[in-house]
Amino acid sequence: MELQMALPKRMVVAIDPLEAIAARDAAAGDESGEVRLTAPLRGALEWAALLGAVTGADLKLVSAVPEPVSLFPFLSEPLVQREALYEDTRRVLQWVRDLLQAGLGRRPASIETAAVLRPVADALIEQAGSSEAELIVLGARPLSPAERWLFGGTSLRLVRRATVPVLLARASDKLRIWPPANERTTAEGSRPVEEPAGGELPQPPGSAVVSERSALGGASASSAPTGASVDAPAGQTTAAATGEDPAGGETHPLRFLVGVDFSESSISGLHQAIELAQAVDAEVIVLHSLSPPRSETLHLVSTAFHPDQVVREAQDAALQRLHALLDQTDHRAVVRGVRPEIRVGRPEIVLSECVRQESVDLVVLGAGDATHLQRFVLGSTVERLLPHLPCSVWIARPGRSAT
Repeated sequence: MELQMALPKRMVVAIDPLEAIAARDAAAGDESGEVRLTAPLRGALEWAALLGAVTGADLKLVSAVPEPVSLFPFLSEPLVQREALYEDTRRVLQWVRDLLQAGLGRRPASIETAAVLRPVADALIEQAGSSEAELIVLGARPLSPAERWLFGGTSLRLVRRATVPVLLARASDKLRIWPPANERTTAEGSRPVEEPAGGELPQPPGSAVVSERSALGGASASSAPTGASVDAPAGQTTAAATGEDPAGGETHPLRFLVGVDFSESSISGLHQAIELAQAVDAEVIVLHSLSPPRSETLHLVSTAFHPDQVVREAQDAALQRLHALLDQTDHRAVVRGVRPEIRVGRPEIVLSECVRQESVDLVVLGAGDATHLQRFVLGSTVERLLPHLPCSVWIARPGRSAT
């Protein structure tokens, strides 16, 4: 049985108005007209452009206008400041819309804008609901320890409250779809991707991993359609889908890591990741973590069992379960392959290690299955991971099927 999932056709993209206004004003004052974006803003626009190009999704750019700070809140000055900021936000959203439209190339897409006088998380959730969006895209930014402990920041509030998937986007030089070759755009604070000599992908150091590659998604480029042909109009390709650098040469393909704990939300994320990998010609690692057995548990099972044997049997059983799950997906259409892995350790540690060892560009995790009490008492793997992952993160929700 193969379940059908669908990539989002309507997306809400968060735009920080102060960052956008600063970038617009700096570009206007630069003789070359070069646009410099902060890393969070660039990440949100790059991923929105990539997803919009391969799916033709309708986009809605949303800016939450912050409250102005004043030492005398009883005066009318803050209201005047906020009204001026609101009007400037509406204008800068049109400027951002033009940038994003250029990144989409010839792909016709509907791009709306909305300036909202609400807190960021409230504004994004409200706009996603009113526009029936199926994904919220937000530029990822580091959180201070105080934000993580007290409030969690906008990203964590979205993860806890949003009922649709959330993409916390980080800027990446692999996303060559935006800016176009004739637009020089840089991101302040972003780090370039280091390419090893010879153009080969870095190999992870040795570790105790159960892995299979060739049997899953092992189709050749000549026998299966490439990502550039998925939902793309005639004559249009994207650099992210073809692996080509617009300036010439070859770039590394995108690499996705899907954390699967066999919950409904993680299974939903697996389907979405595989469909997205087909569209952008990415490779996929499907990872399940096993908790190491406790010594007292081993004694209760049998004195005849060696701990290593118990772990191997658990790994084999989990790998078979992953294979059965992948058989319900369209993994064979992923040209660059789908590789299931089983690692032993705590989920947040195993996932973080894999991200760094495999140079992962996008982590896909499920959220929303735990009860409110469980999240309050124990937190969640997603919330513990978010502040530490150096790449973009897609938070999937349970029960989302194709429409």
